[in-house]
Amino acid sequence: MCQCVNQKMANAIACSLIASRIDYCNAIFSGLSNYNVCRLQRMQNAIARVVVNDYSRLHVSEVLQSLHWLPIQFRIDYKISLLTYKILSTGEPSYLFDMLFFHVPARSLRSSADGPRLEIPFCKTVLASRAFSIYAPRLWNGLPLPLRNSISPSNPPSASLPLSTFTSMLKTHFSTLAFEAGTV
Repeated sequence: MCQCVNQKMANAIACSLIASRIDYCNAIFSGLSNYNVCRLQRMQNAIARVVVNDYSRLHVSEVLQSLHWLPIQFRIDYKISLLTYKILSTGEPSYLFDMLFFHVPARSLRSSADGPRLEIPFCKTVLASRAFSIYAPRLWNGLPLPLRNSISPSNPPSASLPLSTFTSMLKTHFSTLAFEAGTV
């Protein structure tokens, strides 16, 4: 990397040119094959090494962690979870809100005390499981209780956490999953 471009500037350039392309409509990347996720991950890894100007010394997960970049699969799940939170807290856009239903058990169970869950529609195919109406509830139900409790299943829906707090907690959750498991 050129001596006149410092790491902060290189990070800004990489985020504006590369990360914006990865994040654009990344809801369609949900359920993407491992082969294609690996291709995107290799691209992100290469850009991360260019930003930190280190091509061999550090493991790529350390590089991504130092830049506060989530690996591709976690980045996709983060964006879909954030979109789900925004939809549930505002009720907008209505065409997506109409796809999400809070699970209401037929009778009172101990498991119903673990926060609001979304109803996961039945699907027969792998392709159908990639749909937002199925992938988002599955992802939402897998979030920790403090994150799921940020939404109240009232009508109209309301959020008890500000968006910035939820975003911070969500990124921390996915960073912990990504870097403690060593999935990169």
